Amino acid sequence: MEDVIKQVESISLAGMTQPELVEHLISSGCEYLGIKLPTPKRIGAASPDWRRKRYLIVLLSDYTILSQHEIASLLGYKQHGTVSFHYKNMKDELSDNTYSSNKSKLVYNNLLNYLKLQEK
Repeated sequence: MEDVIKQVESISLAGMTQPELVEHLISSGCEYLGIKLPTPKRIGAASPDWRRKRYLIVLLSDYTILSQHEIASLLGYKQHGTVSFHYKNMKDELSDNTYSSNKSKLVYNNLLNYLKLQEK
């Protein structure tokens, strides 16, 4: 997994406006996770990338001021309830209070490092 991580140019996230930050998180997150932005034929859970899109839901919810309605439309979901459901499940997987695989935590931490949101 570590060989997949590419070095990105140093970006000052603090100086970005919200639209720039959202664009950066979506484009770089999709690049790292190997998914494409939704198209009309690849919407929501029908998309084979739905498991990987859950990381973007947590990322956009925690690091931007977007509502769940806006996140749903950006990621191609028809209902914001799906975003809420995936957010809750991912937060449970990423917390230390729940017994779960370390794979989710590893992928999410590597994604944060890739996006320069977390210092290791």
